[in-house]
Amino acid sequence: MLNRIFVSLDGSPLASVVLTSVRKLLKRSEPGKGEMILAAVTLIPSMYHVIDQNVSQADLDACHANLDSVAAKLGTDGISTAVEVSEDALREAEKVVTLAEGYHAECIALITHGRGGLSRLLLGSVAAKIIHLAPIPVLSLGLVHLTTGNPFQ
Repeated sequence: MLNRIFVSLDGSPLASVVLTSVRKLLKRSEPGKGEMILAAVTLIPSMYHVIDQNVSQADLDACHANLDSVAAKLGTDGISTAVEVSEDALREAEKVVTLAEGYHAECIALITHGRGGLSRLLLGSVAAKIIHLAPIPVLSLGLVHLTTGNPFQ
């Protein structure tokens, strides 16, 4: 049974969809043991890292406030939360894995944007890098799950 799940949120509207699946998993843990670590490594979506690598303090504060709001809502479900905000956008995958290990997470949850072709070649896939680097299981939800509601389709 998973009790501590690290959720990587990249600031995109799709990323928060993973919270529903993680909440369901944690509700199955022992009462009072479920913990979700909400993390945003950057406010700039991955495709824009090459354009602007600087994140302002106001952006970081806004991100932290957003994650705190999400954490407060999850707290009403009996799930304890922690919030982590970092601006290391160039090594996003490595930072996510390092943070998850620091929190002793049992799983990393994330959303994949399903980019392919030239955009994947130019921008890379943060999700693929995390899956490759992580020493713990990774729950990766993609666009099929979003459109059908079935992560196994």
